[in-house]
Amino acid sequence: MTVQADASGPRASARETWFSRSPEDVAGALGVDAQVGLSAPVVAERLKANGPNALPEEKPKPGWLRFVEQYRSYMQIILVVAALVSVLGSGARL
Repeated sequence: MTVQADASGPRASARETWFSRSPEDVAGALGVDAQVGLSAPVVAERLKANGPNALPEEKPKPGWLRFVEQYRSYMQIILVVAALVSVLGSGARL
């Protein structure tokens, strides 16, 4: 994966340690004026080239599936079965 500095600038490796660089160095490498930001044409160009700066939205799991997933371990299954046997056993004595 690579990060393009700007439309005409050099490409930087994703393995480059951006977090260890100063904000001014990063802004310069990406061709951004930190005080002003990007101009509208540059924003439109980068949006077209790279897409929006957004993560895909995850679909939430249905409630019943989240409930069932709580009972995946053997110990929980054993406890539920023991509770059912206890309830059914006490119902037979009545």
